[in-house]
Amino acid sequence: MRIQVHADDLGLSESINRAIFSAYDHGRLDSTSLIINAPALHTALVGLRQRPGLSCGLHFNLIEGRPITAPDALPLLVNKQGQFRHSFPGLLWRSLFAPVRYRRNLMKQIEIELKAQLDCFFEKTGRPALTVDGHQHTHAIPVVHAILRRLNRNGMIRTCRGLREGGSTDLLSALRPATLVNRMKSLLLARLERGNYKRGSESQLPVRNQWLVGVLHSGDMNLRALKYNLSRLTARAALHDTVELLFHPAYPSHLSIPTKSSESSAVDADRSNKQAIGRRFYFDFTDRAAREREYLLLISDEWQELKAQFLSHSELFECNPAD
Repeated sequence: MRIQVHADDLGLSESINRAIFSAYDHGRLDSTSLIINAPALHTALVGLRQRPGLSCGLHFNLIEGRPITAPDALPLLVNKQGQFRHSFPGLLWRSLFAPVRYRRNLMKQIEIELKAQLDCFFEKTGRPALTVDGHQHTHAIPVVHAILRRLNRNGMIRTCRGLREGGSTDLLSALRPATLVNRMKSLLLARLERGNYKRGSESQLPVRNQWLVGVLHSGDMNLRALKYNLSRLTARAALHDTVELLFHPAYPSHLSIPTKSSESSAVDADRSNKQAIGRRFYFDFTDRAAREREYLLLISDEWQELKAQFLSHSELFECNPAD
């Protein structure tokens, strides 16, 4: 069993950028995903250039902020202010149940924007976007996944994130109010992914990981949850499966250098936008305090010791397979 420690949302804010790069510099992070149309893109790009060994894919974004494409070309995706208008469930609903002509036009506009983000990623980073995942897991939406499969055939991408949750929630986590919503979200994503791959399309867009730990514990990734999930996966995962541990870290505010007012405004605007999305029935529990806790967990010695225990167990099993 291979453990891949991954952080989403590079570029979303200065504190998120700093947390991701700090975790990598401490040897605690394997990969990240960049939002190419995010407020703190500049420092994210500078940090990536300084760290060529940090694996980075595209975290494409269809629901927050502004698109790369001119808004006039995306009337079904943006509002009058030129910002994305749909939440995850809104985009899913319209892509499944809107009139046929609307759905066709929506799909065309999504493809235009996805191509633009892929091109921009390559232009800005100098790296091909070999792997992608969607902000708030929008790559699971069937029409989006169909577009990604086409882009895979065209050689623009190779893999995407698999959404098969490998573990579950322990009793303490199950008592959190957010857990019910997270569980519903996880079940929905799993159902969508099964539909996306049910006709043998995995060969068209392979997943980079066979198992995922993160959706069920959004906003509460802690040592207890990691130990519980990895224990279950040790029994369930195949020998050469990859388990992606998904983090959403932010650098603790009491340790941060004060940001410029413009940077603070961008972060505040992003937070307000996420709260608005929450009111539209898609809840984001990775708030600033939760993100800071995830960063501290990520760089902790306790997590490193726990990870080493599971990796050594996996290597022992590989060297001594059961008859």
